[in-house]
Amino acid sequence: MKHKNILYRACRDHYFVKVSIDGTTYTRAFKTLKPAIAYRNALFAKRNRKRITRHERPSQVIKRINAATFKEAITTWHETVRQQYIEPGTYGREKAIIKNHLLPYFGAMKVNDISSYHVQTMATELGDRGYAHRTVQDVVTVLRLFYRYYDIPSPCSVQYPRRHIQTAARRRDIFSPEEKTRFLSSVRKEDIRYYLLFRMLFETGCRRGELLGARWSSVNFDTGFLHIEETVVRGVTNVYLKPYPKTVKSIRNVPLEPKTLYILKRIYARYRFRPDQFIFHNSRDRYMDPASVSIFFQKHVKQCGFRKNLSLHSTRHTFVSDKIRANVPLIVIQKLGGWTNLTMISQTYAHVTEADLRKYIG
Repeated sequence: MKHKNILYRACRDHYFVKVSIDGTTYTRAFKTLKPAIAYRNALFAKRNRKRITRHERPSQVIKRINAATFKEAITTWHETVRQQYIEPGTYGREKAIIKNHLLPYFGAMKVNDISSYHVQTMATELGDRGYAHRTVQDVVTVLRLFYRYYDIPSPCSVQYPRRHIQTAARRRDIFSPEEKTRFLSSVRKEDIRYYLLFRMLFETGCRRGELLGARWSSVNFDTGFLHIEETVVRGVTNVYLKPYPKTVKSIRNVPLEPKTLYILKRIYARYRFRPDQFIFHNSRDRYMDPASVSIFFQKHVKQCGFRKNLSLHSTRHTFVSDKIRANVPLIVIQKLGGWTNLTMISQTYAHVTEADLRKYIG
């Protein structure tokens, strides 16, 4: 069966989506058909909205935007237009940028009264107040997108403030083997479900939302592999299930340790779950809230008395560091964790401890 704008490439064993919107071509590859169709439909909806809004933007609309206050115009644009075709997480970040940075400077001004001088002043003041260079860029980018949508001459041609020399931000720490055992033992005494979840996070290097989106049908008890595809994401006001993960390479099969597979088999047989049920579900038989998982994690980190900068994502960092110490090739680690490139692994996730340094001295 053929699907419009979706091509199956047998040589690479993936579904390739290609959709053009106003001269811009959007492409993405997926391992399975379901997320490919979802992505294609989202692009179709985006294209249709652009066609509709193109007829709703005559010169009278632009005049009305120019005459309105900046607060009225950008709030209307962000809530009625921008929100429709971006991820909830992106929408939340942009909403915070508008509220915390753009409105205090330009809220009461008319849209057509804002000049490059005003934008440059804002960018310089944000830099002087200690905001990161990337943050200032993000603020100006949101403003630029607003002007671009209404085809209004943009005042966003600014020079970004020179980066200040800052001390390096505190890097996320990792668990030592002893700390990992102690932490899992503490969790197991309180809740076996969370014990299994954290054990699998340490073991597979999966992201939090990837395991929360896994169903019993994702587990192949014969081969011992877990299929990663759907992922649970926390938006601005709600938690929702995405049919595809963070990147194309994140769609993967990860091996499970024999003990973990044995625990899963016993739970599945004892409680007779349906194949479409989530492995980690709440009392309403839905996927768990990622925030509640992080809160439970931090609770036991404090109970164990760890004086480290540990978060739930530290399990992913620990996974990489343990594999590197075990001399696992980086290309294999990349495949297991679903990273797009090797640079991310070596520069961000690989940690060198003092014990590692002592080992190679002399």
